[in-house]
Amino acid sequence: MPEILSCFPEQRKFPNSERFVARDFLGHRFLHHGFTADYGDSNMTFTLFIIEGTDPENCGEMLQEYFQLTGYSQKEAKEGHYILRDPYHGEVALIWAQKYIWGAINLVDISLRSEYLQLTQDLLQRHKGLKKIK
Repeated sequence: MPEILSCFPEQRKFPNSERFVARDFLGHRFLHHGFTADYGDSNMTFTLFIIEGTDPENCGEMLQEYFQLTGYSQKEAKEGHYILRDPYHGEVALIWAQKYIWGAINLVDISLRSEYLQLTQDLLQRHKGLKKIK
């Protein structure tokens, strides 16, 4: 199994729900390959994702195109937190740091979303050497 799968939090993760998407991640040609895992309980379900770019510039280019697709008002992609309105997936919360983009789909509970994005960040730091971010 790819090491990046260890960067998905275990809490509420559905067993064997991890997937690799080889191209057109989330259905968008500009997002190359990525990984997803499904989460939830009897009250809700959501998906976490991780994209590993070739380098930070590659991630910036992907986000810039995502901004254009979603009509996001920021002109230049910079490392940080974003909430985008994807025409196919609704609200997508994501974080970009270094060569990684990770996020959540269908997770409207803001505190739970923040918790899972932080858990994923912590695991990326532990398993992939992601530097601490603000």
